[in-house]
Amino acid sequence: MSILTSVQYSVFSNNRIEPTPNVVSDMLSELNAMSKYTFIPSMIIGKNIDLLAEKVNPINNISFVTIDQQVRIACMNERIDVEINGTQSNQTIPIEEHIGFARCALSKIMQQNHIYSNRLAININLLSDCIEDPIQDSSLGRKLCNTLDFYNGAFLEEWSSRVNSRRPIQIDDTELLNVITELSSVLDSATGKKRFLCHMDINTIFENAGYRFSFGSLEKFDSEVIKIITEIKRNFEEVNNGQ
Repeated sequence: MSILTSVQYSVFSNNRIEPTPNVVSDMLSELNAMSKYTFIPSMIIGKNIDLLAEKVNPINNISFVTIDQQVRIACMNERIDVEINGTQSNQTIPIEEHIGFARCALSKIMQQNHIYSNRLAININLLSDCIEDPIQDSSLGRKLCNTLDFYNGAFLEEWSSRVNSRRPIQIDDTELLNVITELSSVLDSATGKKRFLCHMDINTIFENAGYRFSFGSLEKFDSEVIKIITEIKRNFEEVNNGQ
């Protein structure tokens, strides 16, 4: 098994939400009416660059967080992120359920504020169990940890690998996804031992910049992405188990 550390669902937009009292109150009521988490509002200090005046002006953006900091919704200048942190208490919740909540929250925000998006993204972070052996002698290391000859026989303090492939999916029209997976060794501060981190970044390509995604597009997007996440997660766990 792997340990879920975070799920982040993002929509990229050119429509900033102005945090007026009425807007914040309406959004807070909608989010809390979902009856999954209880949110409180807070502010994020952003920056607005005025090129003509050659000035950087501070700007307030709205966010919503749970008291325990498990879930955070950040409405920034050009994107909205819903991030759910993995805890000991929510590891039994399937990833698709976390994604489903994030999608519903984003749908409400987009619908209420008339937001369209040009890019969609889901990021997942998974951790392996602690590694007892040197990196290259672990199950994952023996299969995936290839290095230059210079490092043969050396003790590896760090290791990482990054791959990206593109895959077509159908949302409202055919879209291309970047399917990025980064594997790396990380240090567990509690035990002083290493773990492997699997970071997935699955997003619609930057080159297609049209603001074409409405709140109704999200379910089609994540139903496709969940299948990819499930397969990569299974691959990661199998390799860590020596399969």
